[in-house]
Amino acid sequence: MTYYPENDYGNKWDNPRYVAAVEARIKANAIIGRSKKFFSNDERAQEITEFLAGAKYDKPDSFLGKMETALNDYGSLTEKQRDAVVKIIDKRAAQLAERKAADANCVHVGVVGERQSFDLTVQHVVEFDGFYGTTYVNICRDENNNIVIYKGTNCWGSKGTLINCMAKIKEHGERDGIKQTTIQRPTKVSVLNDDRYEPLNV
Repeated sequence: MTYYPENDYGNKWDNPRYVAAVEARIKANAIIGRSKKFFSNDERAQEITEFLAGAKYDKPDSFLGKMETALNDYGSLTEKQRDAVVKIIDKRAAQLAERKAADANCVHVGVVGERQSFDLTVQHVVEFDGFYGTTYVNICRDENNNIVIYKGTNCWGSKGTLINCMAKIKEHGERDGIKQTTIQRPTKVSVLNDDRYEPLNV
């Protein structure tokens, strides 16, 4: 005969496991109810949910991470939380639109095959390892906001680093419809900002 610990309790409500299960079900139903109300009353609920997806894993202690946790735990956000998240969404959308507008005005720099001087501001550096070691893709902007790419064995620093160099223009190309210039064999490479003039070993 199978023994059930629940039989030790005269009343099922005296069993903490039963009570916990009931409370969990009540909480789950409440979350479902609030979530349905959130989606039916807020036209941006889906957008908010998709925007927050993954934030609690990327940066759990960040504001967006906490908002995703709240959304999952309660099924909705408070009005103030909702408005704060929407404000961030709209701000990022405006910034993206501004960048796209600026990128649409990008032109190719210089003449392919010729060397010239460049003043470049690092925007982003992508690093990947290959058979011959680590390669860095330095994505930069010149003084006219044109995109200039240097791909090689040297990292030019973090975002905002101002670089001066002489380099040969390797090619004029496009990515996602945006014109960009690729350079190669940079020489006399120096960091010019942060009150520094620091030659780099290249």
